[in-house]
Amino acid sequence: MALFRRPQPMARTIGAATTLFGVLGTTAMGVATVNKFQTLDQAGIVDRSYRLAHNWGQVKWDALSVAGFSFGFLFGPTSFGGRLRTGFVGMAIGTFAWAAQNAISKTHKTDVEALKNMVQ
Repeated sequence: MALFRRPQPMARTIGAATTLFGVLGTTAMGVATVNKFQTLDQAGIVDRSYRLAHNWGQVKWDALSVAGFSFGFLFGPTSFGGRLRTGFVGMAIGTFAWAAQNAISKTHKTDVEALKNMVQ
């Protein structure tokens, strides 16, 4: 399996691009979060923290991103040009998995609601 022995040009490019966007996105979100929390008082910070911690979509997204990063970091160190790059690729895959699952569940919920309305 020559693909896993050394980085291939396409895999290396994907790894580099994903790492770049991962670092830029993480930095931008960090700056935006600091900016948002500077405008809140103590009660607002507690409220925002509670909402983030108990929002099922956010919790699921965080879990899939962390799982993807961990899996990529631990099990794919050579495919995309290094552990960090492979971790960011895994994080992107986890994010896409969340988006796909979210879209499917919304479609399913809409279908169930339509069936309920037809029965009534």
